[in-house]
This record gives sequence, C-alpha cells and structure tokens, in this order.
Amino acid sequence: MGATAVAVLATGACTAKPADPASPSPTAAAAPSSPAPTRQPITQQELSNATLDLPSWDTQHSFCPHGSVTLHNGAIAWNWPAGYQGGQASLRKVAAGDVDGDGSSDAVAVFFCGVSSSGFELAVAFRRGADGSIATMGVVASDMHQIADARAGTNGAVDLQVNNLNGSDGVAHVQQVVQWRSYRWTGDGFAQTGGPTSFTVARPDLTATVSNVTFEAPVNGKRAGTLTVSVHNGGGTALTDASVVYLFEWAAVTSPSCDKPDWTGVSNVGQCPIQSVAPGATGTLTFRLTADDGAVATFKGLSIDAIGGLFVQIRIGGLALTSQPKIPALVIK
Repeated sequence: MGATAVAVLATGACTAKPADPASPSPTAAAAPSSPAPTRQPITQQELSNATLDLPSWDTQHSFCPHGSVTLHNGAIAWNWPAGYQGGQASLRKVAAGDVDGDGSSDAVAVFFCGVSSSGFELAVAFRRGADGSIATMGVVASDMHQIADARAGTNGAVDLQVNNLNGSDGVAHVQQVVQWRSYRWTGDGFAQTGGPTSFTVARPDLTATVSNVTFEAPVNGKRAGTLTVSVHNGGGTALTDASVVYLFEWAAVTSPSCDKPDWTGVSNVGQCPIQSVAPGATGTLTFRLTADDGAVATFKGLSIDAIGGLFVQIRIGGLALTSQPKIPALVIK
C-alpha cells in the first residue's frame, strides 16, 4: 500500500477531432454536431490536493471522513469524533481509466481510515465534469479487511486486490487470504462481476484433523518433531486442490519441501499441497521438524493455547476452509 503510481484501467480512450471550419448553416437544426471533447484524466496528484465529495463508509465506520473533505498531499483533514481522536485518513492508491465508457478517463481511488496502522479501506470512483470539476460516481467496494491495490480490468472493469488481513503480527500475515475481485459500472452504481465473493469455503463433505505436535528426546541439543494433517473426502469427486499453510516460528521444516511465499518477511512458513484424495479416502501430510532443545523445552507443561508461533490452516483452492481444525497439544518427550 502507499504506492504512488497511477494504474491504467483501460486503453483506447477517444481523442476528440475538431470540427472542420465551415460556413454557418442557415438554421441551428441543420448544423452538424461536434464530438464531445475528451476530458483531462484525473491524476493521483490532483486527487491528493482536492476537495471531494466522499461517500459515507459503512455503519461500523461512520466516524471516517465523508461528505465534503479536503485533501492535502494525500491526507484528509477531519474533525474526529470522541473516542477516535488521533485517527488518520488518506488517499492510498489511484487507478485511472474509462470506467463509464464515455471515452474519457475516470479514476478509482482507494482511501484509508483508521486509528492505528491497521484500519479500513474504501474504493470510490470519480469522473470529470464538462466544466473540469471532479464528480463522485459512487462506492466501488468497501467493508474489506484491506483493499491493497487497484488495477486494469477488461472492458472498463475495475480490479481490486483484497485480503482478510486482521492484525499486524506474523500469524495474521500468514493466515490472510489474498484475491482479486472485479467490479463494473452499471449506470447508477458498481456491481461485482468476477472473482471470489468470500475468503472462506464451507465443505461439509470434508473432515479435517490435525495431530499433536510431538518432539522426541533431544540428541546433541536438537529435537526432531512431527505434525500430521489429515483430510477425509466424504464427497463423490476427487479432492485435487487442498493445501496446508503453516507457520512454525521456532522450528524448521525438514520435509516436505513446499512453496515458501513471502508473507512480509515472516520466516519458517510455507504452503504445501495435499495429494489428490479419492472419494471416501483420507489424504495425509506429515511435517517433519527440527528445533533447538532450548526452544522446545521452554514450552514444557504449557497449554497449546499459551504457545505462540504455531499455525496450521487448510485451504481449498484459493480459499481457507471455513471450519479449521486446531492443534490439540504440544507433546515433548
């Protein structure tokens, strides 16, 4: 977030062709009409220092700036109500293009509002009036945990990158689901036309379980550990897109070797696929771990709920399973 580049949403903006000079027509009715002039694009720099009509946020965030707001270098001056003193609001991203199909460039702006580093985003579309002013079209999307980016869609659509990041620690970054959703102008508002509509998926035909994390006795100051994830397929078709996202903050995974996405620099994380599971069968994935004895021994006698840095999440395709199994216990031999 915080990018200053302006993304282009659509190509092929029309350029007005001036009317040929000609003798006046005998009557106004007979005069040829001229093409509508192409209006100047709305830039991030312009929006960052403008007075805008910002729509209201959802009811949970009614304290955020709305109505006539003035921006200076991207920041919004706002009279924060009691309880939200110290709040911040700003313009985070602008994507430009012909959203309404009239041949002139419009803009989709992503705004931030919060009382800490984490907050809320609102994507709003603007277009330029014939007099050069900036008019609000409407809200493209809101009420996400985070709208991280905006980019070109197809045929004037708006693509927003959203995620369900809920917090700022390592576990929050690892468990987030990131996806792109597409929106299109309907003439009086915006409607989602592509991409997921949820961050989770309910699969009642699947039964997922996670074993204890078990560490053997130390050898030369190191302990070997295991954790097994099982998914039983109770449906009628093979399960081909299941995977496990993990975080073992104080232990290294020696196998399996899986993708290691960059979750903002969080270490000892990865995403491992579960091999295809036939109907009625159970697929398993066993993690083999190694850790320093001193790191493991620290947790002896503690409940699993009191031990940080352990996280397992089962995903189906690009969505997290709605009901996630918990790690029962940490067993230290």
